[in-house]
Amino acid sequence: MRVKTILSKLSRYSLPILLILVIADIALFGSGIISKEQMKYFILVPAILELTFLMIFLFNLSRIIARYRTLKKAGEETFAAWQEALEEIFPARVARLILIEPQLYYAVYLSLRKKQLPDKTACFATRLASYLFLAKAIIVICWLEILAVFLMLPDRWLVWKVVHLVLGVWAIMWIWADAQAMRLYPHQMTGKGVRFRVGLRYHPEIPWEYIRAVKRIEKPAPGIAPGPDKKNPGSLFLSVGEKCNVEIELNPPQSFQGMLGNRLEVGRVYLSLEKPEDFMLNIPNPALVNQYNA
Repeated sequence: MRVKTILSKLSRYSLPILLILVIADIALFGSGIISKEQMKYFILVPAILELTFLMIFLFNLSRIIARYRTLKKAGEETFAAWQEALEEIFPARVARLILIEPQLYYAVYLSLRKKQLPDKTACFATRLASYLFLAKAIIVICWLEILAVFLMLPDRWLVWKVVHLVLGVWAIMWIWADAQAMRLYPHQMTGKGVRFRVGLRYHPEIPWEYIRAVKRIEKPAPGIAPGPDKKNPGSLFLSVGEKCNVEIELNPPQSFQGMLGNRLEVGRVYLSLEKPEDFMLNIPNPALVNQYNA
């Protein structure tokens, strides 16, 4: 453990120091303060630091791969395994940000292949009608904006037109991929517990022993996007522009990770399901199910 701590500190400071020394060497040589013959001595320290950084990089890479393989053997999902493996080196939020883009592109790939993940058995989709309408409207507006900018700007601004086109297409793909991810990754119920998922947002698996009660409700969400209710700390709404129809009480509160790596302590989860009755019927312990609360 002590070796890992030392290597972690070295990896944190070696690269910035290396960059500073290289820049300083270039500045000293360019200004004529040091001669060409003396330059080899000034390069020695950056070379040693570069070698140290390379060794630390290889060591950390081996740790990530080893952790990933262990998690995959334990049955963890690919991206979840990669994230936990990256957290061996990086903070949780950084690890999440590294993986968010590949996950979105993978969702696009699956949608083009017309695949549905995971297996539809014991999966419960979130109501997405409002969000899909909004996403389609935004995509249409983006295309119109791209077309207008491309036609209105003069040819001498071709570089800016191309940059705007690339950024616009990237934004459209991001919105589309996010919508496809919501369709591809529904909530899952297993013998161990419930995995809450709204696309790439919030994907913890909560064991049944931490679920205190499940209720049928009709409750509007505080916003269109999934997220916590700021007025009621500890409440998390996993809905997308639709009313919530299932409330799940957790005891003790559990940690949920958002799309960009932010973590929340959640005591109540509100779901907006297409088939809430099926969700209630599939709960293995009927004692958890409370009566309908309108």
